[in-house]
Amino acid sequence: MPEHSVTEVFETNQALLMSMPGVVAVGIGEHDVCPCIRVIVEKATQAVKTRISGQFDGHPVIVDETGPINALDGQ
Repeated sequence: MPEHSVTEVFETNQALLMSMPGVVAVGIGEHDVCPCIRVIVEKATQAVKTRISGQFDGHPVIVDETGPINALDGQ
């Protein structure tokens, strides 16, 4: 059982994860009916996966590949 809630762990590690090359977003999600930290990357290369820990404080970290993300024009 993790010592800290997934929200606490997420808030502690959010800036670190967002500073990693290739990471475009991070959030809290669910994996196998358990809370997890989701890391969204443009391309899930082996180098990116190696830099991202598989868990933080007992909570799984899941890497999702999205491809490029572009902001929509405000129209």
